[in-house]
Amino acid sequence: MPTSSVARTFDSADTPLPRLALLGRLPYTVLVSNAGSGISKYGDIAINRWRVDGTRDDYGQWCYLSDVGSGSVWSAGHQPVCADTLWYEASFEGDAVTFSRQDGDIETRTQIMVLPDVAAEVRRVTLKNLSAEEKEIELTSYQEVVLASTISDRGHRAFGNLFVQTEWLADTRTLLAMRRPRAAIHQPMWCGHTIAVENAVGAVTFETDRSVFVGRGRSPRNPVAMDNPGELEGTVGAVLDPVLAIRARVAVPAGESASVVFTTFFARDLAGALQLAVRFKATGTEVQPAAETVVSPLVTSVNPDISQDLASRILYGTNALGRTASRADLIAIGITGEWPMLLATLSSPGSLQSLSGVVGLHRYWHLKGLDCDLVIVSSGSQGLLDAVRDLVIVHRDDKTLEDAKGVFVLDKADLNAKQIGGLGAVARIQIDCDRQTLGDIVDV
Repeated sequence: MPTSSVARTFDSADTPLPRLALLGRLPYTVLVSNAGSGISKYGDIAINRWRVDGTRDDYGQWCYLSDVGSGSVWSAGHQPVCADTLWYEASFEGDAVTFSRQDGDIETRTQIMVLPDVAAEVRRVTLKNLSAEEKEIELTSYQEVVLASTISDRGHRAFGNLFVQTEWLADTRTLLAMRRPRAAIHQPMWCGHTIAVENAVGAVTFETDRSVFVGRGRSPRNPVAMDNPGELEGTVGAVLDPVLAIRARVAVPAGESASVVFTTFFARDLAGALQLAVRFKATGTEVQPAAETVVSPLVTSVNPDISQDLASRILYGTNALGRTASRADLIAIGITGEWPMLLATLSSPGSLQSLSGVVGLHRYWHLKGLDCDLVIVSSGSQGLLDAVRDLVIVHRDDKTLEDAKGVFVLDKADLNAKQIGGLGAVARIQIDCDRQTLGDIVDV
């Protein structure tokens, strides 16, 4: 699968739409915005809570930092603290994302990568002390546990929380969360969050109750836990609102650096979770890009930079549904509108090359954990319609793509005016393959 050869850098989290990086590939994928928000998933199972909200972009897996001497607090990315900083940079480098910033005399560099051989991600936070005296910095990770589909979590978050319980493994400094099965036909699921730190000042502590960490009337932007330096409370078990938070304090000598590694992983059983906890105990964990996966030529031809730019639009873009169309018009042709829509139109065989890029993008997104509906409307001959269908199904034996969200191939002659207007209104991205390629519709 292609990787971007040139890092794409954003010097601000304040962009019209969140800019996205898609890390890893099925089954374990990570979506990260230039503000540091995002979601980690195993297939369609969300590890942490996340919402598609381009105005706030305030759900994700966080790392808080606190200068014990001055009391100042900031986060590894812009979110969730949103503190003013001397400078800020988010760099998307193929299969890695790096956040860099300077707060006072501390320079923070955070690298996020998905491991190639296991369902896990590593977030290495490196602190550089630019002052002439030693600094003590507290690092506190935080994420809200889901271990269910995002649709299920949106539908009834409080009910879903009732089936999650947590525990602390002191010997590996790991928090585990397990979703209890609701029926005999289901199996429990596990995720873990661990810290690897050398020469910690004091004990490594933890918290898994959101109400204890965040506090009454607060949010992750200003949790009560960050008002109280030192040990976290250490609540575990069947908490009402589960989170995974680990805190460690490190001493950073003048002019030197120190690193702390947070790892989040998924496991199908307890034995697998315990094995991964032992593996990620050491700070020397190697972080390498995910190995190449054999997929169809349609996917390997996708430009990752274009994919990331358009991912922002497919998730956060707007449509005109309600002003020009009724959802009932789409349901009549088998499209629910539940998923974001990518609409491609064409009327001549010469447009098939452009369309192949669109089909490849849809499948590339699926491999990266981002799903949407692809609707293709052909207004040419029956031969063109058959060619389009052949293009869509030619790689149906690729097992990595068999669960991708819907691809709908429609003949314009079978659609009425309301249905055609409805498709245009709902689509967050629309490409006229007769005149455009994917590169033509990317926002500059």
